Amino acid sequence: MRVLMATLMATIAASAAAAGNGDAVPFELDRNVILVPVRVAGRGPYLAMIDTGTDPSAIDPALAKELGLKLGESGEIDGAGTESAQASETMLPDVALGSVVAKNVEALAGASVTTIGNALGKPVRIILGKSFLDRRIVQVDFPGRVLRFPANAPNASPASPDRAVLRFRYDDDVMLEGVRIDGKPVRAILDTGSNGSVKLTPEAVRALGLHAQATAGKTSESTGFRGSYAIREGKLESLDLGTIHVAGPAAVFWSPGTGHDGKPWDANIGNAVLKDFVVTLDAVDGILVLEKPR
Repeated sequence: MRVLMATLMATIAASAAAAGNGDAVPFELDRNVILVPVRVAGRGPYLAMIDTGTDPSAIDPALAKELGLKLGESGEIDGAGTESAQASETMLPDVALGSVVAKNVEALAGASVTTIGNALGKPVRIILGKSFLDRRIVQVDFPGRVLRFPANAPNASPASPDRAVLRFRYDDDVMLEGVRIDGKPVRAILDTGSNGSVKLTPEAVRALGLHAQATAGKTSESTGFRGSYAIREGKLESLDLGTIHVAGPAAVFWSPGTGHDGKPWDANIGNAVLKDFVVTLDAVDGILVLEKPR
């Protein structure tokens, strides 16, 4: 899921926050979505989703009004779905997640946050994305159900079948290097806002020769920032994340016209894959470490 202004140029910079000390912050994994309590402007807690695929962050407009946040220019947002959706620029004066406090966190206020919460059946009020996560080291211990914010970079242990080290750059999304699907290199993003396994753009379906699988796949429905849309579900032969091999992962084949055309990437890697790992996202040095717990 992404909140990226299609008609506005967001120029408000989020200030660097105090580094975390690595204390564990418990989270709920509900239908493979990471949910945590956060405080904003000293109030709360409010239920928030952790989403590396949202740029910048997002807040329910009713909560923004309740907090007295100033709303700036409004515009159409880009994202998954087939409906029109609007959002306004705003700033979260401070966001506290455990011992980590971020100041002046750029966000967009839009009803799409409520749409996501309704789809989950949870009162999600905030989505913490790039403006909170960038320039941090964040560890998501999926098996242990805790978040950590280490002060130091991940250890330099060599890669193995149970430990992968991948380079990335954090543009609008976390753009990974070293990912292969069915043995072929792809441009992939890591998306902790996705509760699925592997999702492929229409262009990737064509490039990988998966049209037959996509056409024959089971039809179901998904929800994004621009409403619901139909998807096709199937399986792939394999997914390789660096040295980690996943056989026969589930896949979603996105159809044209559902908000996934013309992306600078081919594949979206979601929490249905990540949930088996301790995931360390070092957005300072651009290193992602995936480890199977011992």
